[in-house]
Amino acid sequence: MTKTLTEAQITTAKARSKLEFGVHWRRLDAEAHLGYRKGKRSGVWFVRWRNHHDGANYKQAAVGVANDVNDKPKEGTLTFEQAVAQAREHATRSRTEAAAQAAGPAPTVRTAVETYIGERNARDSRRAGREVRSDAGHRLRRYVLGQEERGGQEAVDAAPLAAVHLHALQEDDLLTWREDLPVELKPTTKQRLINDLKASMNAAWPRLSATDGGRGKLTIPDKFIDLGAPETCHLAGLRDGAGQPLCKREA
Repeated sequence: MTKTLTEAQITTAKARSKLEFGVHWRRLDAEAHLGYRKGKRSGVWFVRWRNHHDGANYKQAAVGVANDVNDKPKEGTLTFEQAVAQAREHATRSRTEAAAQAAGPAPTVRTAVETYIGERNARDSRRAGREVRSDAGHRLRRYVLGQEERGGQEAVDAAPLAAVHLHALQEDDLLTWREDLPVELKPTTKQRLINDLKASMNAAWPRLSATDGGRGKLTIPDKFIDLGAPETCHLAGLRDGAGQPLCKREA
């Protein structure tokens, strides 16, 4: 794949029917292309993007079977437009993952919350003039991090949210966590817990600076909007490596 790559006419089923057997390319961006491999029975879509980290210069992944009958959506096959959308999404996600890995161990919700608890405990201890543990730490350990059996308290498993990498955090992760909170939890306690989690995430964003040499900097929101309101998007302002909003409501 060179800089003088000639783009093929693969945008319609009729155009693809006139191509010779083999691989044909279409540009997605400066460093990524949608590939179409024409075979005797059917064609397939795949995506290839430039790799700026360890490994091969280019990476490649399958996208799906091409709909070479017509240009209408059909279950089990992809039109050109559908293939482009999935190829862009895969390349963007892969670039983000690679950038985060290159920056070192990827921070998770757990590491963000644990750091926040430590900072909160230190602040409250300074104010009290003695070592204390904050109420926020108690709530976050019980409903996010999990805790071992201690005294009269039963062991509590960590919420799945704790294992999510910050660069991969999605609105659905937060919605699921909130919906899984105990129904008997008092509204005031739930709101305090939500505020605690928001504060830990807000504190973590400035520390999350994974980049791929300036070619795809992760864009982090200044703050979450109200996590307690079900009609709002909880990742408002957060965009992926391609500059697309993660919140569907922003699109």
